[in-house]
Amino acid sequence: MLKIISCRILMQLALFILVSYAALSKPISLEEAKEIAMQHNLQMNKYSTELQDPSAYRLIASSHDIFSNSTKNPTFYIYNFPQKGWVIVAGDDIARPILAYSKDASYSLENIPDNAKYWLEIYDNAISEAIKQGAPQSEKIANEWLIARNPKKRNSLLDEIVPPLIKTNWSQDSPYNDLCPYDEDEEKRTYTGCVATSMAQIMKYWNFPVSGIGKKTYTHYKYGALYADFENTTYDWDNMTNIYNHNSTAAQKTAVATLMYHCGVALSMDYGAVVGSFACSQHIATSLINYFMYDTNVRIISRYKYDDNTWTDILKENLDNNQPIEYSGRDNYYNAGHSFVCDGYDTDGRFHFNLGRNGNSNGYYYIDNITNLKLNLKQNAIVNIKPIKELYSQVALLKPLELKQEVVYQNSSIKINANIVNNSSESFSGSLSLRLFDAENNFLITIAEQEIDELESNQPIEITFETNPLFNTSVGKYYVKLYYKHDISHKWLLSSGNNKLKIDVQKPLSSESKLSLYSLPTLSAYQIDKEKDSTLKVTASFINTSKENFAGIISASIYDEKGTIIKELASYNITEAVAPNNQIKDIEFFNTILDLDYGIYFIGFSSKDEEGKFAFINTNNFISFIKFEIVPPELITDSQLKKWISDNKKQLFGIIINEAGGITGTTKNLEALSKIENLDCTNSKLVSIDELIQHMPNLKTLRCYRNSLIELDVSKNTRLEKLDCSENRISNLDLSKNIKLEKLDCYNNQLSNLALSKNTELTYLKCNNNKLTNLDISRNIKLKELYCWSNQLNKLDISKNIEIMYLNCTYNQLINLDVSKNIELKELHCYSNQLTNLDLSENIKLEKLDCYNNQLNKVDISKNTELTYLKCNNNKLTNLDISRNIKLKELDCYNNQLTNLQLSKNIELTLLNCDYNQLTNLDISKNIKLEKLDCYNNQLNKLDVSKNIKLKTLFCNNNTLNSLDISPLPNLLGLNCCNQAEGFILYLTNKQKNKFSVANYCNAILEEKDGNICEIEWLDIYPNPTTGKFFIESKFFSDEIKILNLAGEILYRTILNDEKTEIDISNLPAGVYLVITKGKIGKVVKN
Repeated sequence: MLKIISCRILMQLALFILVSYAALSKPISLEEAKEIAMQHNLQMNKYSTELQDPSAYRLIASSHDIFSNSTKNPTFYIYNFPQKGWVIVAGDDIARPILAYSKDASYSLENIPDNAKYWLEIYDNAISEAIKQGAPQSEKIANEWLIARNPKKRNSLLDEIVPPLIKTNWSQDSPYNDLCPYDEDEEKRTYTGCVATSMAQIMKYWNFPVSGIGKKTYTHYKYGALYADFENTTYDWDNMTNIYNHNSTAAQKTAVATLMYHCGVALSMDYGAVVGSFACSQHIATSLINYFMYDTNVRIISRYKYDDNTWTDILKENLDNNQPIEYSGRDNYYNAGHSFVCDGYDTDGRFHFNLGRNGNSNGYYYIDNITNLKLNLKQNAIVNIKPIKELYSQVALLKPLELKQEVVYQNSSIKINANIVNNSSESFSGSLSLRLFDAENNFLITIAEQEIDELESNQPIEITFETNPLFNTSVGKYYVKLYYKHDISHKWLLSSGNNKLKIDVQKPLSSESKLSLYSLPTLSAYQIDKEKDSTLKVTASFINTSKENFAGIISASIYDEKGTIIKELASYNITEAVAPNNQIKDIEFFNTILDLDYGIYFIGFSSKDEEGKFAFINTNNFISFIKFEIVPPELITDSQLKKWISDNKKQLFGIIINEAGGITGTTKNLEALSKIENLDCTNSKLVSIDELIQHMPNLKTLRCYRNSLIELDVSKNTRLEKLDCSENRISNLDLSKNIKLEKLDCYNNQLSNLALSKNTELTYLKCNNNKLTNLDISRNIKLKELYCWSNQLNKLDISKNIEIMYLNCTYNQLINLDVSKNIELKELHCYSNQLTNLDLSENIKLEKLDCYNNQLNKVDISKNTELTYLKCNNNKLTNLDISRNIKLKELDCYNNQLTNLQLSKNIELTLLNCDYNQLTNLDISKNIKLEKLDCYNNQLNKLDVSKNIKLKTLFCNNNTLNSLDISPLPNLLGLNCCNQAEGFILYLTNKQKNKFSVANYCNAILEEKDGNICEIEWLDIYPNPTTGKFFIESKFFSDEIKILNLAGEILYRTILNDEKTEIDISNLPAGVYLVITKGKIGKVVKN
């Protein structure tokens, strides 16, 4: 039989709370919510009379239609306006009245986007929690309700300070996902993903870049290798429209699909066709910088690190600068992430969000605390999103390129007019070039290049190019295109506009030479590494196309791109005359080219007859000037390093990098490498980076942690100030040349020695998790932070490091540690050593101390009055005086030999672990901020927690308590009070009874404060009342039965031996007694 007996005191308390709450806030009725919605709409539309009919405002839903009824009344209502737009009105005046609204479209619950539901969930949680906790209505919110009911009392009308910046209303399905992977199982394309959609909409806002940087391939577990060529793709911004429908053209659909897919690949999107596609929002920052040339100040910020005012100020600063923000959050139910674009804000402090679902649910939302109760919101933002200022300018053609001559001859120069404009808000400084392409659109040569300085925004200009000779051409059709390059970039970008000039190259007029090419000449190599092969050989055949015999000299000469002769390669003397139509086959011309610089050259042929007449040999429709290139040596041979370089070109400004990631040793490249001051190649699976960094003498910061580096040579990086090479496999690290080094992270390697005597500027050293047996830092007198834990140190001399503030030397073999000279010390972590003594008398600034797992028999912290954190557990302490440590918040002193612990002065204490000691008393009445208490395995016979109402965790098992009252602890979540004195009684509330189980209290007697037994199974006892004897019926034989008084003292024991056991209590005085057996309890009254 189950009985539920209520507690009069708790009922009175509950009644008091309910009455008090009713005075603090009240629900908002449907009628009032509709009136608020109408008033909000009227003020936005200057009180138009046609909008004043309440019946025209349609209720779309309340919170009860979307979420479980966590409160009796709805937490919000959603109304559609008569014209267009919607509003979300709070369902209780404990919250701000207008939670969100929109002037556009209508709200619909059909297929409501998850990221719209995210905001509704925040509002529902915030209001529900405020109601449950009885949070008071703030004065500010009370005033907002007055204004909401009568907006004419506003000082100024509601307005947009920054109207929505994003004009696109894109989504995740077709046409946006037309290039995303196809799912064979689902027979449809995967979704673009909300993160890629947010990123793409922001990039469309900037219409930048024209083309990206590099290429990327990653492998999806289901869809295989996914690839994007950013640098050879021209993003068709003009064909990307704000909305897409059945009238959209194929070109418009392809334009947006290309951008969406490239964003997905850049983000390493986890594509899916059912639930959706997922990526980390934080990757937007690195993708925009590394692949799309956005400002290097793009960064992610997390809300929990800022107060509300600072957070919203950062957002407003970005929006005031016309910079949209990627905003993300995680819901509380499934921890699912959502991404949207924050692109505006209004006079009331709501922020406008584009949710990336075809405009569905776009609107102004409150993001700060909508009640007087602060909530922990898991939100991030990507801020400072803008193109690199110098690269944002774009050179466009105002009209097609114009050829200034009617006929174009092979090997001749031509003139081309270009009418251009800088169509951005920034001036342009850089270079222009004309490039020649064959009929199949293959690049051949650059035929003209010109520098341009400070081309102002929107200023048209006409430029006439006079090209180099059109070498390397034969008779036929070619195309010329205009490219531009910014001063700070090595990447040539195709100018927008009608940019494809067709030219027909014709055979040149016959020269005075009697000879013509008989076939296309061949070279021994067209790309030559002169360090490996310094000789160039050219093979050519000729025919006499004149009517006279020829005798004389044929020369093969080397020309530069401008047509200037550089040197004669070789000549061939024809002493025996060649008759008309006769041929001279396979003549070889060869010589050294060691004297030539790196670059592009051409081989041309000329003849000189016996009369001394010089003339170019006729082309005979063949290419007569053959292109070859002397290439500089490859600086990089490691294939993994090449791949990294190819994927991270953004870090290597001004360096020409080939498709495979190689870098050649040109003067230009070496100069550009020498200018690099910062390099970050973290988490890239690299085995070596020495080939790259040896050419960076001015490197100041090097981050190469979390790779597989076996060695690291920084001897050439003499200006290095910060080095992080942690989490590699480095066994030796020579820093003797890095005398400017200030910060060193080399933890998690295989170092057995670390010499730092030359690094006198060092202020930060983290060398933990190595194999160091010795660490000499006597010369590093500027050191402020030292982390050397998990090594094999048996001594550590820090007497010269008087500026040190943070020291962690845990998990070593230290027997002694002298910190007497380190008076600036704020944190000391020296646990898990073999210390027997620790003198802290000089360290009066100490705030944190970890000295557990040593062999200390005393710790004197009387001078350390700034201490807030102390862990001295697992030592041999018999006494611990913390009376002067009044700022202490956390104390771990378990597993010692303490018999007493005085805490009356430590009123800031929030965490106390004092288990496994010999305590017989523990007074925590002054520690009202305590949230966690572990005092198990002691000898406590009483524990008063009535003042500790903030307690969330209480573990006091394995003591000798007679009773424990946890009813004053409304926040208690964790409890263990098992194994106490016989007859142990646990006092608790009805709510706690439902929260905790036998696993928390074992054989405790559960009782409420007035002596009534809580909901338990009762024994069948008769007669009751009795004068002396009574019977118990039970099917559990051999179980022990106990008789206790109401104080919990055991008065009588016996064993159940039958289905009906007789108990004799005639020797006990009259009164009420408890009868307890396994799993059951009873109450008997003796008259």
